Amino acid sequence: MLFGSKEEETKEAKTVANNAPKAYSNDGLGSKGGYDVLIGKNTVINGNISVKGCTRIDGYIEGTLAVDNMLHVGEAGVIKAPIYAQNAVIAGTVFGNIVCKGRLQLTNTAKVTGNLKCSSLVIPDGAYFRGVSSGFDDGGELPEGTPTVVTPTEENPEQ
Repeated sequence: MLFGSKEEETKEAKTVANNAPKAYSNDGLGSKGGYDVLIGKNTVINGNISVKGCTRIDGYIEGTLAVDNMLHVGEAGVIKAPIYAQNAVIAGTVFGNIVCKGRLQLTNTAKVTGNLKCSSLVIPDGAYFRGVSSGFDDGGELPEGTPTVVTPTEENPEQ
C-alpha cells in the first residue's frame, strides 16, 4: 500500500470515529442511544416541524413542534410554539403550551410561559413557569386537534 497497511488505516478510522462528538442524553427518559435530530444553537426555523425520533433543540423555533419520542430543549434553545411530545426535558426557554403524553421535566434553567398538560410533571427550584398545569383525565388521550408526527410512505415519499 502507498500510505500504510490496511490494519493501520482501519485503526485510524476507528480512532476518528471514537473521537467524534456524540449527542448522547443523560436525561433518563428513554433516549439512551442518542438523538436522531439535533438542531444547533445557530439554527433558526420558522414553520411547523414534525419529528420521528429523539430530538435535541439548542436553536430557535417558531411555529408548531411535534415529536413522537423524547424532546430535549437545551439551555440555549428558544421555542415560540406549541409543543407536542411523548416525553420532554426543558432546560431552555419556551413560549407556548406543552403537551406530553408521558413525563415533562423542567430543569432549574427552564423558563416556560404557557400551559402544561402531561401525565407526570417535575419542576425543580430555580425553574420559571407561568401558566396552568393539568394532567390527563381521560387516560392519556391527546386533545383533539393535536398535531401528529407525519412519516413518509412508499406511495408518497414527500409526505
